Amino acid sequence: MFAADATIAQAIAGADSTNGPTNVVVCNASALAYAVEAQLVSLVPTAYWCVDSTGTSKQVTTALGTDTACPAS
Repeated sequence: MFAADATIAQAIAGADSTNGPTNVVVCNASALAYAVEAQLVSLVPTAYWCVDSTGTSKQVTTALGTDTACPAS
């Protein structure tokens, strides 16, 4: 699993630390796909940055939940 990689684990821990104790990084993976999302520290409380295995990297307003692909919005 890619989240077990030390470099990725360190990046997730850094994002968690920067976002504070209530805003955590969500990481979902399957055998064929993954998605990682972090709530952004901004004036918009429902803004997230999402990256997934399809190459998507974008700001979204919908939480990832348990999906392995970034939300459409």
